[in-house]
Amino acid sequence: MLLHVLMALWALWQRRALRMSIEEGFQAVLALCIPFLLPAHILATRGGHELFGLNDSYLYEIIGVWVWLPQNAWILAAALLVVWSHGCIGMHLWLRLRPWYERARPWLLTAALLLPGLALSGFGGVGKQIALWAKDEAWRAAALASFRIGDNVNALVDFFYDTMDYVVAGTIIVIVLLLAGRWMRSQWARRGARIVITYPDGKEASVEAGLSVLDASRLLGIAHASICGGRGRCSTCRVRITENAATLPPAGDDKLKVLARVGAPDSVRLACQLKPMADVSVIPLLPPNVGVKGRQAKPDYLQGSEREIVVLFADLRAFTNFSESKLPYDVVFALNQYFRGMGQAVEEAGGHLDKFIGDGVMALFGVRGDLEQGCQQALAAAAGMSHALEHLNHQLRHDLDQPLRMGIGTTRAPLRRAFPAKVAARWMPGLFPEKVE
Repeated sequence: MLLHVLMALWALWQRRALRMSIEEGFQAVLALCIPFLLPAHILATRGGHELFGLNDSYLYEIIGVWVWLPQNAWILAAALLVVWSHGCIGMHLWLRLRPWYERARPWLLTAALLLPGLALSGFGGVGKQIALWAKDEAWRAAALASFRIGDNVNALVDFFYDTMDYVVAGTIIVIVLLLAGRWMRSQWARRGARIVITYPDGKEASVEAGLSVLDASRLLGIAHASICGGRGRCSTCRVRITENAATLPPAGDDKLKVLARVGAPDSVRLACQLKPMADVSVIPLLPPNVGVKGRQAKPDYLQGSEREIVVLFADLRAFTNFSESKLPYDVVFALNQYFRGMGQAVEEAGGHLDKFIGDGVMALFGVRGDLEQGCQQALAAAAGMSHALEHLNHQLRHDLDQPLRMGIGTTRAPLRRAFPAKVAARWMPGLFPEKVE
């Protein structure tokens, strides 16, 4: 118990900011409640056995709680719930990173609720039965003799209460010293060398050198994802270094394994382990409310990597005039048919349909391949979209005053050099009769 409480206090000391998730905060509060609840049980049983030769049987504990000091039953019940809840939260924070945990979670939650409930019901039931038996003088005398208390009753009681006072006072003193030490450390850190960590949207954190990026985010109040609480397990706090990457200390082998597990590029580091000694600019890669699935490996194009791709835009010409002359139902029907044909053409060409903007289409090519392949796919998609529009005009020929027309454009700087007019004309015959752009 002492080792566990000291570990909790050490974890609080290591944190530069006390901002944490509700689960972590509740777990820490429960840990600090343990020294006020559990030592009473330990001192009255194992303490009495070691120092006074007491036979601390289960019968002794039940009689002591339900017959001699019935008010202590609530303390024991509270201790059980506090310790059990603290352990369950810790197990949850650890196991939720495992891929099988989501499937086992309902069963584990059921067990976590049933076990203390059944324990307390048995504790109350046996206490009620023992209280009835204790009314028999002969039975009570035999039970008392089995405990081997003898003439040590007063010494045992004095030991119990005196030691509990020391434990409670010592716990309060340690917590106060911990908080005072944290305050003194923060004041001292302000006098040392400072570095600037720059975030997106111009946010900056001026902190002492050697502080982790995650702690800097917490001190500044910047929401930063960290499922594991900054222990280097989940990788959700990862950031991309945009400036001064050469001044950063190298990442350890264990942290490189975590980053390799999610397929992170070299410019990505774990914010909880990154402790810059000079100014640096970072971009958090995951939203602050990311779930456990956010730690799983994703394709590199979803991890903030930089690459040149081809972007295709398409827009219907004079569609406003068409929509003003038609009923809303007809407009929606025409748009649905148009989007279906455009989306199918983009996907068949190997592109990624990014969004619809009004009557416009935006598609990306070369995301999963190289730039040359993206250019070919974009031109093929443009030709397919042109044919799809012709098919749509044929379907709606009885409802259209004049055929729908569409403008298509692609953007990428070297596109003109990579694909001259004769190559584009081969991919899109008749689409641009006068010139190819």
